Amino acid sequence: MKMYSFSFIIGLMVLMIIYFTLVFVNVQVKADLVELRNERALLENEISLLRKYEELQNQVIFVNNTFNKIMAKIPDWEGMLVNVGLNIPEGVYLTDVTATQNTAGENPIGGDLLIRGYASNNALVASWLEEIRDISGINGANLSFVSKRTIDNQEVVQFEIKATVKPGEYDQPFSKGGQQ
Repeated sequence: MKMYSFSFIIGLMVLMIIYFTLVFVNVQVKADLVELRNERALLENEISLLRKYEELQNQVIFVNNTFNKIMAKIPDWEGMLVNVGLNIPEGVYLTDVTATQNTAGENPIGGDLLIRGYASNNALVASWLEEIRDISGINGANLSFVSKRTIDNQEVVQFEIKATVKPGEYDQPFSKGGQQ
């Protein structure tokens, strides 16, 4: 009988140890759960505060995409005309410069350039034409008209140069300071 009593007491102690261990672990898990819920509430609050920045980022992305769609079709007229003007040799005089944006079709791309003027000789026109061909953004620069004339008792060469202009490359207005 003593043996049974002793075994019963040891079994009861083992069960009580297991029970109290489970109670202790349960209390600890509940404390961790409360702590995690508090952290989640804090993070959700921070996320809700940052949502306005997400909306602003979406607006920036929309503006950049719209800018790219618009500007992908427009030549860099300013840069191209400055480059043409800086390369005019002495002895060449312009009478007309016409820059036209292509508007045909749904996707207008690039433009056309027409340059008219006088030069003191054919070699000046030919060398200037080669310089125009080297300007980035200009394609297919060719003489479409050349003739000799006399102006103020001086023989000059009248010319007309036609070229196509590629769309320019522009910086996005809001591309700095963030990732897209």
